Amino acid sequence: MIDPKIQQELKERFSPEGSLLRKIQLRQLEILDYVDEVCKKHHIPYWLSSGTLLGAARHKGFIPWDDDVDVEMMYPDFKRFCAIMENDTHPVFRLQTHRTDPNYFAKFAKVRDTKSFLEENRKADIWFKYRGLYVDIFALEKCNSHILAKLTRSIQRKLVRASCSKNRTKVVILTNFYNVINHILCAIFRPICHLLPGNRLRHVLGTGFLKPRYQEEIFPLTQIPFEGKMYPAPRDTDAYLRHIYGDYTELPDLDKLHKHIINIRFE
Repeated sequence: MIDPKIQQELKERFSPEGSLLRKIQLRQLEILDYVDEVCKKHHIPYWLSSGTLLGAARHKGFIPWDDDVDVEMMYPDFKRFCAIMENDTHPVFRLQTHRTDPNYFAKFAKVRDTKSFLEENRKADIWFKYRGLYVDIFALEKCNSHILAKLTRSIQRKLVRASCSKNRTKVVILTNFYNVINHILCAIFRPICHLLPGNRLRHVLGTGFLKPRYQEEIFPLTQIPFEGKMYPAPRDTDAYLRHIYGDYTELPDLDKLHKHIINIRFE
């Protein structure tokens, strides 16, 4: 946990109460609470992950300059979560996958807020049906092949970059390539990744992140405070974070921070 005085200084610098970034974070927290509600209702294990977990461990909440939320779950649970959310009738939040938004080509899901509209520094969202604030939902599966994970990531990245085209017809055609990658290529590679020796978990093939996770560091899940509430977290949060970030207790260069959102409006 960071020194409380430094934490307060960071919040005042980047996300003071009433600021636009703090408003973004609070809306994302509403989405996270709904994801938490759905997962608890249907007994779907999930946990805070990546920068969100880092924020919980180091700041007991959002990293003061952060503008997104990440959670993870195992692939079978992910499929069940998506099936439930596809039929969800929440008045504001919507599941975004390729099934619910054909112009969305990422391998992870988003739960989107339909009462906001944002532009990100990546242009892959120009044809999206849903463009509000979101929580990212990543799926993990056993994958002991760094080579296959890297290969499918490379192919998927080319697909996503191509989807940034202003040519609407080109984007529609890309759906066929998405189906080939996911229903043929990944279907062939997945059993190979499962059979190779090792205990590594990775985001499903085609996702952009390669750093492995380890089942013994995640399960059984525990709880961690985040923005005044307890959320699921890996059993060994410290080991999980160090495998991804190294010494995550050290602050980055605050003058070289990367932001996802470049413009936003709320209804």
